[in-house]
Amino acid sequence: MCGIICLLKYVFEISYRVNYNYTMLNKDELFLDLQCDGLQLIQSPSGYCFTTDAVLLASMVRANAKENILELGSGSGVISILLSKKTKAKKIIGIEIQERLYSMSLRSLAINNLGDRVSFINDDIKNAIKLFGNASQDVIIVNPPYEKYQLKRKPTERDIAKFEVLISLEEMITISANLLKNGGRFYMVIKASRLGDVFHNMKKSGIEPKRLVSVQARKDSPIEICLIEGKKQGRSGMIVDRPIVLQDEFGKTSQDVEEIYSGKRKI
Repeated sequence: MCGIICLLKYVFEISYRVNYNYTMLNKDELFLDLQCDGLQLIQSPSGYCFTTDAVLLASMVRANAKENILELGSGSGVISILLSKKTKAKKIIGIEIQERLYSMSLRSLAINNLGDRVSFINDDIKNAIKLFGNASQDVIIVNPPYEKYQLKRKPTERDIAKFEVLISLEEMITISANLLKNGGRFYMVIKASRLGDVFHNMKKSGIEPKRLVSVQARKDSPIEICLIEGKKQGRSGMIVDRPIVLQDEFGKTSQDVEEIYSGKRKI
């Protein structure tokens, strides 16, 4: 994931701003410019931070003004907040179990004045069906833990976001399928090495894979992550788009990524 990590470092280096009320920040937090229509996000570099895959996933999602979006595992809120500008969705809700990340997302809502369209809930994803009901959602977004849990130490904030500590990939997909209306759309970003697990569980749960976009650090690099769009009870057949390349041959951010970040291009 070197390309994604390097690109995130680039974003932090160019995006720091000093024009906000610092009383909203807790220790070891900063304001980050999301480079999208003035949006800012509170982040803590010592804890879990979003990476480029979250921005790419947000740029893939489509939703019209009559549709609602539910994000399962919203972290510090980056995807839901970006979707307020990248889609016309009527309402966007994120669920996050970790209280510190949830707190950051609420404060980011305040600085961006998005409380009328975006909201966050501090709860377990496993309670989502109880909260919203079966077949209640038009669009679901998940940026799930990528790795199976094999740690022997107590999990950290980053571990919970990265590893299947509190919820498995299979559970995420099953819950998403139960929440989606027939014809509803499902969006996920995942490591390429887990595509087999994803497609197996999507089909088993009644979500048909409809679109696949791969991401690689450079043109000659292996595929690192994949963006997936599925449809609840959709017909068989999937489009595989050209890969997104994060860096050019000189190691600089590619034009594709620049355009995606700025909102000039959808995926």
